[in-house]
Amino acid sequence: MEDVLEEANVFIFEGHDTTASGVSFSLFLLSQNPEHMAKCYEEIKEVFDNGGGDEYVTQQQINHLTNFSMCIKECLRMYSPVPLIGRQLHNEVVIGKCHGTKALQKHTSILLRK
Repeated sequence: MEDVLEEANVFIFEGHDTTASGVSFSLFLLSQNPEHMAKCYEEIKEVFDNGGGDEYVTQQQINHLTNFSMCIKECLRMYSPVPLIGRQLHNEVVIGKCHGTKALQKHTSILLRK
């Protein structure tokens, strides 16, 4: 049971870390690019400014935030909250041409950097 609780804690807290990192870098980059920040602000006002202010956000409204979505995706591309991805090779892979070739054996564990 302890193992299950430990795994649950990892997923819960890692989700908070990645979300906080994504939001922080997005706000930082928008602050450094006022023209994009203004476009995002205007788009958000246009989509959500319907006078009431107390309605739930719908998927349709989110789908209309195209510029905002592009900005967030670019921020996540530039400052990925998960910069390394682990993989295991299923086949031998030959790399390199300029300075000699190297072969990575099947079942080798590798880390890919974004």
